[in-house]
Amino acid sequence: MPTANQLWFLLGEQIQSQAFTQVKITLDQIKENGINLSGILSQLLLHEPEEQYSFFMHSASMKAAVQMLTDRSIHATWQLYCQNDPVVTIVVRKAQDPSPNTSRAPSYSMALVERRKVSGPLTVPELPIHAPPDKISSGIDTFSMQPLEDLPETEKVVIADDHGDANAFSKDYLTSWINSQIEDGKILTDIVAQTTGADGQLKSVRLTKAVWEQSLIRGPWSADFRPVWAKYTDATAHRETMLAKLRDSVPNFTQSCVEFICDLRTFSGNKASRNRLDTTGHEFFLGLPYFDGKTRDSILQLRTMGSNVERDLRALAQKRLGAEICASHDLAPLFERVLGVSWDKERGKALSSQHMMGTAEIMSQGSALKTLKQKGSKFFKDTIGRKKGGGRGGKGGSSSSGGRASEA
Repeated sequence: MPTANQLWFLLGEQIQSQAFTQVKITLDQIKENGINLSGILSQLLLHEPEEQYSFFMHSASMKAAVQMLTDRSIHATWQLYCQNDPVVTIVVRKAQDPSPNTSRAPSYSMALVERRKVSGPLTVPELPIHAPPDKISSGIDTFSMQPLEDLPETEKVVIADDHGDANAFSKDYLTSWINSQIEDGKILTDIVAQTTGADGQLKSVRLTKAVWEQSLIRGPWSADFRPVWAKYTDATAHRETMLAKLRDSVPNFTQSCVEFICDLRTFSGNKASRNRLDTTGHEFFLGLPYFDGKTRDSILQLRTMGSNVERDLRALAQKRLGAEICASHDLAPLFERVLGVSWDKERGKALSSQHMMGTAEIMSQGSALKTLKQKGSKFFKDTIGRKKGGGRGGKGGSSSSGGRASEA
């Protein structure tokens, strides 16, 4: 459930100056007035085009600040990571400046003190610094079978692992492998890439959320990976919104999902499971006793990296043309991903990992669903906190410049 009275801070800072501008707004004000990148610049009295700036979001649940690439990504990132935290901070820097994850501005401490002073009892976290890894593995590129050290720097991608080591991959290998895994229905954060070390041993690196946020969408190779990450976060946020609506409107929806996955996973060894699935009369088993026709249609329209569930199922059927689709190995993993249910193989049990949120709790979801279909600049309302009667200050917000707070 989203935190009541959540505060947002918009922070404009410079990497070579003590000067900063900071604005406080509430989640209720955002729901009422909307938020987008150009509106954030307006609040901070920054007049250049948004392309000249970088935008980063951070809250207590995040190990690193995530860069906002579009208006739509603001809502997607908030919904994925920030909605249960009391304070959200958006940091704005010049596009050529380094990320706040690797370099603190001279004004960092003053701005943090100001946020904590204004927020009262609400916890304002520090933004941790992630030092660049000091060791890069060498070896053979899996894609070209060339020594990694022979590849031009522009063709390498460096990923830091959980041990602080950095693993080099060729950009061709990594982009090709990610695309192939997406086509196979893999979740972006579950993809495992492999590289060969100097000792000849194969090393696997999982592309976790932290890897995407701290390595792949940063650095000189970021243009190759940002669109993929943006598509993933957008699809995930939209899917969570739709699942929340189904939980609100369909009795026992979560339990039905769990029972559906359990029967798919035990299809071959459980006669009762087979009987229940067979009675659905649907080629992919989407029917009663699990889901009525309206719920089935909603599930088929859940967004995925491939487009939606229905198209992913058709692609699966095409791939298995001439062969039988396996309920346990083909259908179950696909539905687990989109319905938020995991299968515990050792316990033989399906577990729901759906976020227990109601539609009224997801940043005015009815409005969000409508605006998701519009252009990014119209994702929320055109401006953030536009003050009636003129001016650039946010309605009811406060701002500070150089560490001094004043009411807008």
